[in-house]
Amino acid sequence: MRSPSFKRRSGMSTQTYLIDTNVIIHLEDNKTVEPAFSALTSLAAKHKVDIFVHEAARDDDEPIEAPVRFIDEVAAHAIPLTDTIFDSLREDYPGFDKWWTEKCVKQRRLCWIIEDDGIAGLLVRKDETGSDTDAMEKANKILKICTFKVRPERRGLKLGELLLKKVFWFAQKNKYDLVYVTTYEGQTSLIDLLEYFGFTHTATKEDDERIYEKRIGTRAPTPTDGDNRFDVHRLNYPRFAIVPDTAAFGIPIKEGYHDILYPDLKQQNQLDLFGALGLGGGPRRPGNTIRKVYLCRAPSNLGPPGSLLFFYKGKSSSSPSQAMSAIGILEDVRYARSTRELLQMTGGRSVYSEQDLEGWRASAESPVKVINYLLAAYIDPAIGLKQLQESKIITEHPPQSIFRIPRPRLDDLLSQIDLGFQA
Repeated sequence: MRSPSFKRRSGMSTQTYLIDTNVIIHLEDNKTVEPAFSALTSLAAKHKVDIFVHEAARDDDEPIEAPVRFIDEVAAHAIPLTDTIFDSLREDYPGFDKWWTEKCVKQRRLCWIIEDDGIAGLLVRKDETGSDTDAMEKANKILKICTFKVRPERRGLKLGELLLKKVFWFAQKNKYDLVYVTTYEGQTSLIDLLEYFGFTHTATKEDDERIYEKRIGTRAPTPTDGDNRFDVHRLNYPRFAIVPDTAAFGIPIKEGYHDILYPDLKQQNQLDLFGALGLGGGPRRPGNTIRKVYLCRAPSNLGPPGSLLFFYKGKSSSSPSQAMSAIGILEDVRYARSTRELLQMTGGRSVYSEQDLEGWRASAESPVKVINYLLAAYIDPAIGLKQLQESKIITEHPPQSIFRIPRPRLDDLLSQIDLGFQA
């Protein structure tokens, strides 16, 4: 049961009010917000009152995978067919309404949605077995993506990549053997995204619908001589290769940047009530995706593409604090010697606004290091400073700059992390 607390900011003091959930629990559903609750939230905003969900409310949430922020799981029958995300689906697929009612609603299929003035992104999933599937590859436990749709005006926010991240992490954690999706040749953006992360075109149906499949393994991939390590990681995502010459580095990151770069890990002790109720809107910048960029001026050099990056969050007001929290896969490192170059290099990966990037004042005399990488996994639970020191990952004081992790220490570090596959 949720127990919202209300904090009022008054000068230097803070007043906190705890309101019993039963007062508003009947208003917390998937329908249009009732006037009474809408008035409550408006009044809170007017008088600068913050509304939070108490930490104990996490006990009510029993997901089978780590939640991904901005994505909610709902049953198909809870989504109104009047939502505008279905408009283009009706144009592309004759008889879509009937299919939705017969296949999705009546079979109570589960969906992942991103809300932002209606549904901005939708993915419908279905469990299948090797004896009842359209997939070509032999597998026992199969995850089918039945519908994968992002509203056209929201595509610049990388919502498709965000939904695909949810698919990958869910499939890996729940030990699926195969994931597949069907689509048509004209869906070039989706096909490019699928192929980038290792889906292969395995068959074409009579109606020209294409089948794309990706194997989800239980062991780390093994690259062969001459393979581009980054490409091996990318095609096998979220698994990554761990071989004798794998290079690894620790990257310290401040709390504010960490919260923006990894919003799934933000505010572990208190959830924003509006967000928890789906009222906060979806992401405004592509900070919660797989492909990311980290900016710094650290003098340390990184290894070759495919090196492992372990992000260490410094001392923070919220957890995790002074702990390793995330793993990345290095794609490349570039140097921006002007604001224009910085804008070009960060592209759609940056969590910074144009104004923020201008604030870096990139120049030939003081270039900005642009580190492109894939977010491979979160470290859950995060590994704290004391444990890192005991394992000699961090030798003395908390790190202030990028540092190399020797191979023996890397093995020790990986042994403390549940990757979802055998390293």
